[in-house]
Amino acid sequence: MLIGPHGAGFSNIAFCAPGTLQVELFPARSIDPLYSRLAQVAGARAFVASVDFTNPSQLPELARRLGQLGAARATS
Repeated sequence: MLIGPHGAGFSNIAFCAPGTLQVELFPARSIDPLYSRLAQVAGARAFVASVDFTNPSQLPELARRLGQLGAARATS
């Protein structure tokens, strides 16, 4: 799994094994599909979340969604 805020570090998805899960966090209402497209070309799975980094009250919901992704991965 490759997870973090949007940035150049996501270019590393090109070197991950096919099927790797990429979770890219964007500032609220701002999404750029560049690294999601790279993940698709590399055979990885991309998940994008728009996050208000100034509002920690949304972190439990983000954690729940990431847990669902992990559970889906374990059953596939």
